[in-house]
Amino acid sequence: MAASTTVVKNAAPVTTAQLRQYGLTPAQLRQMVSSEVAAQLAPTKAAIQQGQKTTDAQFGQREQAVKNLSVDYANLLKGIGPQVQADYGNAANAIADFGRGFSGAVDQQAQKGEQATNGLLSVAGAPSAQVGAVDAHMAPPADPLYGMRGAIPAGALTREGAAFTAAADMLPGFALGRGQQNELALSGQQEIADEKYRQELGNLLASVPGLRATAQDAILKNARADQAENLLLSKYGLQSRTEVGNLTGVDPVTGKPTFKATQAQQKAQQAAEKARASAIERRDKAHAKVFTTLGQWIHNERMKRGAVVVGHEPITRTDKLPGGASEVKYLLPNGTYVPAGPNGAPPKNAVMKPVYDEHGRLPLNYGVARSYVLQQLRAALGAYGYTPAEFSQMVDQLLGPPPPPPPAPLPPISHRPAPHPNNGGAVPRHHGV
Repeated sequence: MAASTTVVKNAAPVTTAQLRQYGLTPAQLRQMVSSEVAAQLAPTKAAIQQGQKTTDAQFGQREQAVKNLSVDYANLLKGIGPQVQADYGNAANAIADFGRGFSGAVDQQAQKGEQATNGLLSVAGAPSAQVGAVDAHMAPPADPLYGMRGAIPAGALTREGAAFTAAADMLPGFALGRGQQNELALSGQQEIADEKYRQELGNLLASVPGLRATAQDAILKNARADQAENLLLSKYGLQSRTEVGNLTGVDPVTGKPTFKATQAQQKAQQAAEKARASAIERRDKAHAKVFTTLGQWIHNERMKRGAVVVGHEPITRTDKLPGGASEVKYLLPNGTYVPAGPNGAPPKNAVMKPVYDEHGRLPLNYGVARSYVLQQLRAALGAYGYTPAEFSQMVDQLLGPPPPPPPAPLPPISHRPAPHPNNGGAVPRHHGV
């Protein structure tokens, strides 16, 4: 016996003879298993890869949107610094101008005072050195005022403006930094999603050994089935594998194969069963209708003759079953007949008919009533194949059994006296009448 070897990794060992019997080589078996496993993995693998691709694209779009937003925001903030600097510079210049205006008026007044003093000294005949000394030794009174009202406030605004300008110049950097933080957060989320997809791919690859073993078993099983079908094709002269699939056995007499019904035959059988069921339904409805009508007519006729209803019983019908057996079915309000329940009791919603006392039977015209009922039954149900005996049973069910025949008449009474036993059988004479 040839030793079994492992042809396909992770699959059961097989012999070369087995493979040769199925018309396969080890290389062919390995190729078939690989193709089968790849075909089984392909849809799931493609779905995982497509999911990862879609997720990466979505994260890429979100990161790009965050980046664009941060850049646009930074560009918007870039104009704040220059604008702050310009505003503070304009304010400083305005304050300096205001201080210069205040000190100019004081300077003019001082110059006028100096000129008046110099004029007095000149009139008094003071030396020219003394006259010029007033201008040289008199400090300009406008300088302190300009410093207090112009230069010092303007300088303070300039320094404050520089500080706020520097702070405003940092705002675009803050915006870009916040955008980078958001991008890093999205990258972390994308990494988590990618890890999930990698785990799914890893789980899919972990199923490969089991898929290889299953694929080899399926391939060898199909090979055995093909071999068996080929044997049947050659043995019984079948024309196709469809005939092999429909093969049910071999006729013990003729030795020829027997087949199950073809699709066309099955459709024909189904159509026949459907038509039969429809005919039974029509028959049951006609049966129920005529029974209800005749039952009401009989009830009215009996009530006219003073009949007394002593109870009720269900309306039934007896159907013949294969093998000669029969089954009692009960009429329902929807016109259908159903068999009794598991315990033999009639259905709770069975249609009931009245039961009359013995005096409620139709009197001497029972034969006329029976003839009328039979005529109505044949007219309504004659197309459904009921036999005369079945029609007779229906009449008995509606009318009840025929009334008993009248009693025989009594013999006539003789007025001749009976012979006297003590007179030798002679009839005694009556005297004294």
